[in-house]
Amino acid sequence: MKKIIIAVFFTWISSLGFSQIAFNISFDRTIDTVEVQTDWAYFNAIITNPSTIDSVNIKATIINKNILFGWSIYLCPSTGCLTYIDTTASVLIPPLQTDTFLIKLWTDVMAIGNGDFTVRFENEADSTDFINTTLFVKYVPFVVGVEEVKSQNNYLSQNYPNPFNQSTTINYKLQMAGGTLIISDIFGRKINQHFLQGKEGKIIINENLSSGIYFYSLIHQNKIIKTRKFIVQNSVKNKP
Repeated sequence: MKKIIIAVFFTWISSLGFSQIAFNISFDRTIDTVEVQTDWAYFNAIITNPSTIDSVNIKATIINKNILFGWSIYLCPSTGCLTYIDTTASVLIPPLQTDTFLIKLWTDVMAIGNGDFTVRFENEADSTDFINTTLFVKYVPFVVGVEEVKSQNNYLSQNYPNPFNQSTTINYKLQMAGGTLIISDIFGRKINQHFLQGKEGKIIINENLSSGIYFYSLIHQNKIIKTRKFIVQNSVKNKP
C-alpha cells in the first residue's frame, strides 16, 4: 500500500506599477507541501498600509491562470473566502495597519506537472499603483511507505461513503484525548462541531446538510491536525 503526496513549490516574481507607494506587500512562504485530494495549499500575502492618515482599499485579481486540470484557486480576504469562480476580492486597510490576504488551492484529482498563475494587488484609488505576483507551481510525487503512515500518532480518515446522502462515518485517532471535529463550508464558515470522546473512535455525520462540498478538520490543542473534504448529494435542509 502506497500513499501519494504532492509537493507544491511556489516561486514568486513581482512587477510594480509606476507609483507603488500606497501599500507594501510581502509573502509568508514560497514553498508549500500538500497531500493530494486531502489538504489545501496556502499562500499568504501580508499587506501593510504605511499611511498615517488615509485608509487604502486593495483589490486582488487573478489576471492569468495556467494551472493543471482539477486545481481551484480561492481568494480569501480577512472577511472570508470567496468561491473558486470569483477572480477578484478586496480588503480595506486602515492607516498604519497590516492585513493578511490568503490564497488557497485545492485539487480533486491526481495532478502532477507544472503550472502558474498571476495575482495583481492594486490600489483601487490609483490603477497605476499595483504589484503583480506570479506563482510557479510544480507538482512532484513522493512515495511514503506504510510504516511511516502507521507511525503517526494522529489520524483522520476519509469519510465513507463519499459522496453521501443521509449519513457518513469518520474515524479518528489522537495522541491524547480532547479533540474536536469541525465541519465547514467552502467559504470557511463553521457549520457544526463534534467534541470527541477518547483518543480514538468514530463519528457518524448525519447533519441535515444541503447538497455541496464541505470540509472537516480534526482539531487538537488549538492546532489543525488534518483537513479533508466530503460531498453531500441530494440532501435538502429541513424547512421551518
